[in-house]
Amino acid sequence: PEKTSAFVTGEIGENKTYKSIVGADLAENGFYAQVRGQRLESDGSRITDLKGNDIKKASYDQKGFSTKVGVEKEDFGASVDYTQNEGTSQYDTFRYDGSLTSQDFKNELLNIRGRVNLNSDISLNARLSQFKDELDQNGSRDFVHSTTKEAEVYGKWQFTSSQNVLAGVTHQNIDGDVLSYGSPYDEDVNSTGYFVQHQYQNNGLNTQVGVRVEDNEKYGTHTVAQGAIRYQLLPLTSIYANIGSAFKAPTLNDMYGSGGNPNLKPEESISYEVGIDQKLNYNISTGLSAYYTKIDNLIESRCIAVCNGDWINTFPVYQNINIDKASMRGGEIYANWNRDDLFIKSSYNYVKAINDETDQELSRRPRQSFTVSTGLQNEHYGLSISLSAKSKAKDYKQDTPGYTTVDFNGYWNATPNVKLFTNIQNIGDVKYKTASYDKGIYYVNGGRLASAGVTLSY
Repeated sequence: PEKTSAFVTGEIGENKTYKSIVGADLAENGFYAQVRGQRLESDGSRITDLKGNDIKKASYDQKGFSTKVGVEKEDFGASVDYTQNEGTSQYDTFRYDGSLTSQDFKNELLNIRGRVNLNSDISLNARLSQFKDELDQNGSRDFVHSTTKEAEVYGKWQFTSSQNVLAGVTHQNIDGDVLSYGSPYDEDVNSTGYFVQHQYQNNGLNTQVGVRVEDNEKYGTHTVAQGAIRYQLLPLTSIYANIGSAFKAPTLNDMYGSGGNPNLKPEESISYEVGIDQKLNYNISTGLSAYYTKIDNLIESRCIAVCNGDWINTFPVYQNINIDKASMRGGEIYANWNRDDLFIKSSYNYVKAINDETDQELSRRPRQSFTVSTGLQNEHYGLSISLSAKSKAKDYKQDTPGYTTVDFNGYWNATPNVKLFTNIQNIGDVKYKTASYDKGIYYVNGGRLASAGVTLSY
């Protein structure tokens, strides 16, 4: 926070949706403190298109708070922040009758950060973090509890006006306690990463090169690297290219959740991207990019037994597996315009995700998406409308159809201390299909959600 202030926000919407946020900030002579509290509850909406009079809505409630205190000076800085969220969400039991069950969730995050400038060119930074995540099923004894602890130290040296180098080490411990379908699992994995990065910025040329060595107790040692370059070819034209490799270990949910597989291998990938950004007359900017990603051991859910089961008397068995080879190739084009308070933003994305073993498309990855938004905004009021469209996607049993939705947002600062606002998500009340449930049945979006609220500030 940059100034001392306080606010309260209340919002009410369809489906008995209620949201409230309160907050206060304190800032004085480099010292700052912040506190936030919020609550959200909703009766929700139907999550499948199953037919019947007893199909219930999936409700949701959540509450949480966060606080942060710190000091920021020219030669040093330190902060402590803590966040906690908890609540309950309902989901379908997959019994073909619309019946629901629920799960309780709770998570908390603690960060302690510090910075010391040894001189005008060299700084040292340190961080200690702990993230706890608890998920308990109310319809069974199953649960997933995990604690992730991290410690990081890095230094940055600005050895010329246009170049700097950053180097450090991160240690992580993940401790998981799981009861999945009545079977207990205990996972405790340590991983240490060593990294170095160089940046250069001068005369219209920006480069960044980095290397990271990850020493994972369970999956061995992996080296990943990244390189990026951007060049200001002309005063209004810049071109860029990126290349990078990545390593991603399976999560506890991948290994022990629904369809879990404790024998999964880590994903490894390499990505390439090239692009151009161009500014035109009349406040128009546009750009074009293309990319290609190659993935080894991609984690994906697949039927492994009884695949023709009817889900009534016989049940297909799905499990997370590794796909040996997969690839994604695509591109993006965007165009934006603004003048005074008015703006238009648009983008089109295309991606083709392929299982290179079978030459089949990967599931639940639409090839095409398009967004456009327009409106006006200033310090007194604002109105905007946006359109989002996605093409069909492959899924098991059947494809998931494409869809188009339109959203509306508006606000009015009635006084310096009173702000009125309204949001309408999915104006057309399109209950679009999000994923395949079974032959002829889908998971669906709940449709329109209109809300209005007020923020009082001091």
